[in-house]
Amino acid sequence: MAYSSIHIAWFDCNLIILYFDLFPPGVELISPSKRIWATIIINCAYTVGDIFLGTVGYYFRYWRHFLLVIYLPGAFFISYFWIFPESIRWLVSMQRYDEAAKIIEKMARWNNVKLDFDIKEALSMSKSAEEKSKEPQLVGSSFNVIQPA
Repeated sequence: MAYSSIHIAWFDCNLIILYFDLFPPGVELISPSKRIWATIIINCAYTVGDIFLGTVGYYFRYWRHFLLVIYLPGAFFISYFWIFPESIRWLVSMQRYDEAAKIIEKMARWNNVKLDFDIKEALSMSKSAEEKSKEPQLVGSSFNVIQPA
């Protein structure tokens, strides 16, 4: 009995880690006006998952059958690697602008939206602005150091 309760707690901790790993990219793919509802649905799904865990544990008392029933559907999450694109924010922060532009163009085609500007040009402009901000700049005088920001 002690092993099964420890294992269920371990499984619940893994769900929390999975939740924090998939939640931010999932919410980034949703428009800002619908993010609140998406967050509510995701959190309700987590609660339903905990109820499901207890129900499966009630019907499958032998721990090996329990693990088989619980872990087998999780194998489908491996497909997320090929289904979900990288986060655009992450790609831009890693200076992978071409990949970010491809994903934005794909999203625009999927949503039947025509972009009024060239996304690659806009990202390259942000790239040049970022490079300029990294260049050392001369401060007007030594008194600027003491002035509050």
